[in-house]
Amino acid sequence: MDFNLSKVSEFLVSEIREVINGATKVTGLPVTVAQTIHGLYIDKEEANETYRFLYPILIDYINRKGSNSTEVKEILDRMAKLPQYGIKRYNFKRKYINSPNGWRLLPKDPEDFSGTFWHGGLY
Repeated sequence: MDFNLSKVSEFLVSEIREVINGATKVTGLPVTVAQTIHGLYIDKEEANETYRFLYPILIDYINRKGSNSTEVKEILDRMAKLPQYGIKRYNFKRKYINSPNGWRLLPKDPEDFSGTFWHGGLY
């Protein structure tokens, strides 16, 4: 089988450009290649909506199966990907996910997070 690395590279670059252009057209915001490739682009409204959906499910599973259940860990892992990428996500994981009882500190409404842990603010 003849393998042409140049053609594969060209194809991948064109596919990435299409994804970026599509994301930019949908959101109206510029999207970097790194954000697109790693799935890091998530806006505040989307994060808030997902959090509001996951929070009651998290509490229900904790009440029924305990905080160490596989389901709870999966929900917390998903929640850990919601904050803005970078220091805010790091701070969120450190306080709410990696701490043994950090989930108890999670607010019901994501609007109650400080800018240190969520979208918005200076960083």
